[in-house]
Amino acid sequence: MNTLQNSANTVPCCIIEVKAEQKQKLRLYDMGFYTGSIVIPLYECWGGGTKVYEVKQTLIALRQQDAENICVREVDKICSKKAVKS
Repeated sequence: MNTLQNSANTVPCCIIEVKAEQKQKLRLYDMGFYTGSIVIPLYECWGGGTKVYEVKQTLIALRQQDAENICVREVDKICSKKAVKS
């Protein structure tokens, strides 16, 4: 299964599942990383270990170990536009 960490930059993804401890899962949910959310991986931060994502019209940097706990699937452009509008 594909994770947010190894997804291609600028390719919209739909979150399928968040696999983390309850406390970490709640923190990710608060930032918008929950099942059904559309996330766009943007770029890796200088120095590595952190990647920037757009979720709910906000830019958020996640550590590699957090992004590896988020299972995603790529979404085509038509589906992602519909999801963003709703």
